[in-house]
Amino acid sequence: MIEILGNLNSPAWWFTAVVVAIIINLASSYLKEPLDNSLSKVSSWWRFRSEKQKAKDESISNLYSQDEFAILVEFNRIIILTILAFTVLIGSITFLTFGVSGNPADTFRYIVSTIIILFICIFSTTIFFYVFYRFRLMYLAIDKRNARLAAKSNSSIPPKTKLPLGKSNE
Repeated sequence: MIEILGNLNSPAWWFTAVVVAIIINLASSYLKEPLDNSLSKVSSWWRFRSEKQKAKDESISNLYSQDEFAILVEFNRIIILTILAFTVLIGSITFLTFGVSGNPADTFRYIVSTIIILFICIFSTTIFFYVFYRFRLMYLAIDKRNARLAAKSNSSIPPKTKLPLGKSNE
């Protein structure tokens, strides 16, 4: 504490603090515009990417809503991916458990196997997110198909798809 109070009384400390503050102020004034330009480019890129993804989702949803066979093929693919993801996740958790319960003297093997298995867990989680994304597209396609059939036949087919647990996709 005495050193800090001694530094506050030192002219060298005050000179350094003032010089650093001026340098930071000048650097921020010169870097403000390039940073603003680059962040605006990133923002416009992200907006373009989002619009492109929405258009792609819409085209996939339209394809599925027109063709019942495409819906069945996609549903089978989603089931296979879900089984794969569960198998990989359960297997990696099992290997992680057995790897940790082994000989602790070999720490390099521990670290490497743990990192590899964690990457496998992340991979299977990514597959799960992809499967949920594709399920969402299927629900949109089924809703469009039901709405189209209801409009065509003037029947009472509801345009909403019932999701699990009694929720609707509105």
